[in-house]
Amino acid sequence: MAKSNLSVAIHCILILVLSVGILRVEGGECLEGLPTVDVTCRGSQADQVCWIACQQRHGPRAEAWCREGPGLPGSVACMCSYPC
Repeated sequence: MAKSNLSVAIHCILILVLSVGILRVEGGECLEGLPTVDVTCRGSQADQVCWIACQQRHGPRAEAWCREGPGLPGSVACMCSYPC
């Protein structure tokens, strides 16, 4: 039971971090997670739904990719990188 509670806690933290934060990376690139987008991934490659969501939110230069949730096998999030 404790292991299950830990998994739920990690999942909640991941959603909170992805939904709240926009991370600034060196070189003027920003990252944002879109946890409400239902994404299908092939490795780190995102599907068209994620690409469209990123470009609608951040413009045509935005790129989409997938990030696996830490400690949660099979849990992935739509991620966007774009010029800040």
